[in-house]
Amino acid sequence: MAADFILDTVAVCFAVFFMTAPLSQAIDVCGTPAKVRYVNPINLLCFSLNCITQLAYGLFLPVPPVVPCNAYGVFVGIFSTSACWCFARKEPHAKHWDRTAAFATAFTGLLAALIFAYAAFGGAADVGVLGMMVGIIMYGAPLSSMKEVLRTKSSETLPVMQSFLGFLNSSCWFTVGVRTGKVPVWGPNIIGMMLSLLQLALIFKFPAKPAGDLEDEDFIPLLAEHSLADVARDTSREWKEAIVEHSHSISLFMKKSSQDLVGLFSHSPRVDNEYISLDGDGPLTENKKKVHPPLPWQIGKNFSVFALETGITVSDRPTWWSEDGRYFIYYAQDYQHWKVNGLRSAGGDGISSVRPGRRRAGCGFARSSPVKASAPPMDFAALFEAGGWFEVDDDEWVSVKPSLLSKTASSFRFVAETAQTQESAKVDETSTTEQAVGRRVFCGLRCKEALLLFLPPKPGIEEEDSIVMDLEQSAEIGDMDGLLKKTGEPDVISLKPRKASKL
Repeated sequence: MAADFILDTVAVCFAVFFMTAPLSQAIDVCGTPAKVRYVNPINLLCFSLNCITQLAYGLFLPVPPVVPCNAYGVFVGIFSTSACWCFARKEPHAKHWDRTAAFATAFTGLLAALIFAYAAFGGAADVGVLGMMVGIIMYGAPLSSMKEVLRTKSSETLPVMQSFLGFLNSSCWFTVGVRTGKVPVWGPNIIGMMLSLLQLALIFKFPAKPAGDLEDEDFIPLLAEHSLADVARDTSREWKEAIVEHSHSISLFMKKSSQDLVGLFSHSPRVDNEYISLDGDGPLTENKKKVHPPLPWQIGKNFSVFALETGITVSDRPTWWSEDGRYFIYYAQDYQHWKVNGLRSAGGDGISSVRPGRRRAGCGFARSSPVKASAPPMDFAALFEAGGWFEVDDDEWVSVKPSLLSKTASSFRFVAETAQTQESAKVDETSTTEQAVGRRVFCGLRCKEALLLFLPPKPGIEEEDSIVMDLEQSAEIGDMDGLLKKTGEPDVISLKPRKASKL
């Protein structure tokens, strides 16, 4: 049948593409030898053993259609493994290519020779059965580094092309096996589909992270194939946001239509606009809705000003602060968005709670468009995309298009050689007073007419001497980021000039 011929042709094509997958890593390593640290030798060895087993089965049973594709796979496997070993011997960072990998390579070569000899002397049918098991092992080989992936939350050692093409290849051959009713064809491939899908899920969940920082001398760029994963990850987020935006528009249309129908047949007046009540505005009624805290573009009557503060970071990226110091914009690493939140005194979660690993990490009440994982820390393009902003409304993300203007602000540091702090407390009839004197470095922002001053915490707020010493050092050198990571929320003073009297 024509359908079977087309399906078989597509399956053979995907098999050839799958056999080419390790070649992309080898070529990348030849261009940048240090990248060999990202290549897992177990993947290449299992791939080569599978192709050799299938080639022996096809040559000596014989099954001619199996031979060309697997002969090409044997060449790719041997070339890729040899190229990686050639560069790994000279690279100090090739941690996976150690003595254990050398022993595994020698053992795989010996096992391949025995399988080939056994098939040549009449055991081709048994080799075919062995080939099914080796194929399953090949599909699961990348998961040998799963423990490392979960520990580092980085998929740098997972082969993107091999996992993706392996999923397509096993899917096609699973379909061929189902249509022909051959269990040896569809059985191993359904397992291969699931294993490849698991690898793709890990790659999608944990973006690859390069070894070292960009400024370091020992920085090693990622394999080129990981850029494809970044593109797929960004595209899926854009689709998700588009679906959410359109679905919300449809729900608003349905809600509006239902209200119109109810109003048409109802004698009571219909309320079109909900009343927004903030704290202290009185009790809530049926037509009142409490929103807390206000969104940044609702703070002022016209617009809100946010200024960049490089001295206070979250996820190794600088933060932006409103001119009153109550709200901030930070980078949510797990979601790859800029998000708006507030200090706890302003009804927000607080900057200490949204840091990676904390209980409110990634939370906020407005967010920007996605930020590429490979974007440098000072890339703020997503903040100025008016069409990419969303805000929370009834626990749902709703698209919003704020008016964005770019202005110039100033940051400053000044030194107080002697700063004296005093804290008084009274419990029942007992009162205590604590004083501290020391050198302090203050930092702040100047935007428009407002002056935002971040106050360093007073000395000795922790009981342990080592922590007190760390705080003293951080305060003396003006390390606001180090102070906040130890003490939590910043103390902020917002100063504005007094208006001249009309008298």
